[in-house]
Amino acid sequence: MNIFSSIRRTPYQSLMVLGTLTFSFTMLFIFAGSILLLTKIVGYIKTQPQATVYFVKDTQKSAIFKLREELMNTGKTRDVGYVSQEQALSYYKQLNKNDPEILEMVSKEALPQSLEIYAKDPTYLEDLAALAKKNPAVENVDYEKDIVDNLIRITNSITAGALIFLGSQFLVVFFVLFMTTTFKI
Repeated sequence: MNIFSSIRRTPYQSLMVLGTLTFSFTMLFIFAGSILLLTKIVGYIKTQPQATVYFVKDTQKSAIFKLREELMNTGKTRDVGYVSQEQALSYYKQLNKNDPEILEMVSKEALPQSLEIYAKDPTYLEDLAALAKKNPAVENVDYEKDIVDNLIRITNSITAGALIFLGSQFLVVFFVLFMTTTFKI
């Protein structure tokens, strides 16, 4: 009953308190939704780096799939895809479709078979690349450590900043709610 009598005595002040609380909660939900979306985007970006394992020219498919199985059994991979010489040639043609002179010089025999490794977390890529390098059938492992390290640092900074911002917004809303209800009611 005390609330209703307070609203009757000072309707404009009560309306301002209600407006302030509504605005504060709306902003909190907008920021929380934005940060949730940002977190999903950062999570997606973190899954995109890959390591590519190139094999010696005459490596048997069984040896390649054995390494693929070893990598999958670590529990650190999201996906390990096999790229045959034909697929590699197709990718190469797609990348260089505007330069026919280069396309004429390359055949599928010139391109090696490979595995494309996608890790569950980019921090695992270094371990997976090291495991692949130990295999005698592996000619080269293409893993951009500097780029992946920068990506990890940037995404972790964005996530930490977003959480700090959301926490500060929550505190602001809490204090606005506390102060307006304490003074008004």
